[in-house]
Amino acid sequence: MKGAVFLIVFILLAIPASAATFTVTNCASATTEGGALPWAVYQANGLTEPSIIDFNIPTIESGYTTQVGASFWEIVPTDSLIIVKNKIQIMGSTQSSNQGETNPYGPEIVIDASALPAGASALEISGCNDCTIEGLAITNSKSHGIHILSGNREHIYNCYLGVDAAGETKAGNAGDGIFIESSIGNLIGGGNLISGNGQNGIEFNLSTDTTVSNNIIGADRTRASDLGNGACGIFMHDVSASQYVAGGNILAFNGQDGIKLDGSGTNSTTLTQNSYFSNAGQGIKLANAANGSINYPTIGTSEYCSSLNLLYVQGEGPASSEIEIMKTAVPEDADERGEGKTSLGFGLSDGNGKWFTYLSTNEAQPGDKLCATATDNNGNTSEFSNNAAVVTGTTVYRPDAIIGTQADGSDYAGENIFNATGDGQAQGKTIYLGEASIYYLKIKNSGNISPDQAVISGTGNSTDWEISYYDSKTGSNEITSQITGSGWTTPDISSAESLEIKFIVKSLGTADSTKEVIVKAASASNSSRYDIVKATTSAVRATAPDRYSFTVSAPVTAEAGKLFPVTITAKNQSGQTTTEVSGKTSLAVDAGRINVTSIEAAQFADDGVWQGDISLSYVGNRTITITNDYISGTATFQIAVSVPPEVAEGGLSRFGPNPYSPLSGKDAIIWYWLNEEKETTAFIFNMQGELIFKKISIAGQPGGNAGINSVSWNGRNSFGEILENGVYLLKIAQGSKVLYNGKIIILK
Repeated sequence: MKGAVFLIVFILLAIPASAATFTVTNCASATTEGGALPWAVYQANGLTEPSIIDFNIPTIESGYTTQVGASFWEIVPTDSLIIVKNKIQIMGSTQSSNQGETNPYGPEIVIDASALPAGASALEISGCNDCTIEGLAITNSKSHGIHILSGNREHIYNCYLGVDAAGETKAGNAGDGIFIESSIGNLIGGGNLISGNGQNGIEFNLSTDTTVSNNIIGADRTRASDLGNGACGIFMHDVSASQYVAGGNILAFNGQDGIKLDGSGTNSTTLTQNSYFSNAGQGIKLANAANGSINYPTIGTSEYCSSLNLLYVQGEGPASSEIEIMKTAVPEDADERGEGKTSLGFGLSDGNGKWFTYLSTNEAQPGDKLCATATDNNGNTSEFSNNAAVVTGTTVYRPDAIIGTQADGSDYAGENIFNATGDGQAQGKTIYLGEASIYYLKIKNSGNISPDQAVISGTGNSTDWEISYYDSKTGSNEITSQITGSGWTTPDISSAESLEIKFIVKSLGTADSTKEVIVKAASASNSSRYDIVKATTSAVRATAPDRYSFTVSAPVTAEAGKLFPVTITAKNQSGQTTTEVSGKTSLAVDAGRINVTSIEAAQFADDGVWQGDISLSYVGNRTITITNDYISGTATFQIAVSVPPEVAEGGLSRFGPNPYSPLSGKDAIIWYWLNEEKETTAFIFNMQGELIFKKISIAGQPGGNAGINSVSWNGRNSFGEILENGVYLLKIAQGSKVLYNGKIIILK
């Protein structure tokens, strides 16, 4: 897991109810002496069930030793301590539980192996699994301190190997502190001090999948003084692969390299968050194609800005790798490549090997030196890079790209994450073929240049995909050509302020596919300072019930020409309201006019709901259709449209005043209701059928509008003559269709 801090907390599991317990009560040295440690090991080897060896040695025993500030019990075995049965636990810490803590500097139980024969390790675990060695100091062996041979899942913790009980003086084993041979899945960690040994602190031969964590290897208990192992701190060879050395190991003062890997079969070994210093060789050494001969990275720039407490580091390395940035042990060290003493943080290299990172730390000051390692996706860690001196930086150009899928910003990802890969600042959506996903992009000025501008560039269209960019979160001003071209420059952004835009990823294809959109925000003042986010959209085939759609809430009746309320809700395939509404939503009616005719995406609230008023012109059972290019499926609803009651009560065609006197000085009004916008003609005939008056009204103009219309008449014929008293006929027609008939009385 990249960039994580691994802290292994070791917990002594509850002893199984079936476990046998053997208590060490004296410092005797032979297997024949009851209560001795060799006796307890011999007894445990004779059982099939798990065994616990604990300690309760009184102070009257001859092996009880007192030094300045510390007391301990020393056991000098004459018979080898060889464990050959599964699940045997030797628990040295039980001595302090039973007799009190007498050694504040280390274990209370010391095994001095100087009396064992040549070639014998102090303690050997051979051909068995799941054993634990805890709380012992093992010294002066003529071979190894602990030898694990064909043993799997063994656990060594809180032991001193090669130093005295105070952790201050060498009492080295002639071979390795721990030698692991032909074994799998062991765990070395939780407070071991492995120093002062004649060969390596830990050696792996034909062994895999071991975790080494939280150990001091080569230094004293205080981590400051030289108790280095004669060869390497850790040495892995002969197909010792897939190891994990991480999380607080100190590798210092060793006679050769801090860690050495040898051979092409020794690979996929991750080395991270350790501390290396004062080793005679390299901090990390890869020999003979170990770890795939992964190249070490280079550091090009390292600047510290005190006003922001910010370290900027940039360089190149293996593609698609994690880069660990570390401060070297000795700033004035003239070596070209150093040892990283303090882990400062991580960066990620892109597909071309480019990487950078901003680290909030004051651990590295101008004049200090940095180095770095690279770890690829197979877990291979490199040697250390060149040393690079930290210089003073005062100007920080730092655009921060942040990406989300929710308009309210609730799922924004990537704030204060800066890299060239988009890792840790990415979003993804799964949509159905023909649909679209909306992404929101926030650009924050996280530098100290106020104001600054950002240049936004991004992925464009491809087969089966259409990408559209807009210059605001809610607006419709498209800037796609700029962003997919030379880049779109934002307005000024003040320090610590931000602006938001959006982009839409639409599926155009007929087959399942995935589109990755990379968006880069670079400072307009310094294009080398940038941040990248990515959006991954997958389009899949959907059945009709699974597609996004609209639902509508509206009244069942309305009056022509009058507003009525409507609620339109966008639903996803699960029936949940979705905010994925983009482009225009169009409304159309089967006959007549409708108002509103379209709804912009921004008019839908953040919850995917639009509420507004609509009017219709035509009387009758009308069907309204709602469509959107980005949401599949069509919504329809029906509404019965009636003439307003005040119109219906007086009649749909009227003449007034009636009777009418042309001598009154006022015009008469011909009033009528039209169901549609269309050219309409008003006729007046005498009782003999002769045309007296004709008025043509154009569609959409007064007299030809849908709804209420009125035409003025002064009581004269087409020759300007005032009509005689009598009864006349009124007709309202559209083409050959007569809409209304009526009678007019002229009375002067």
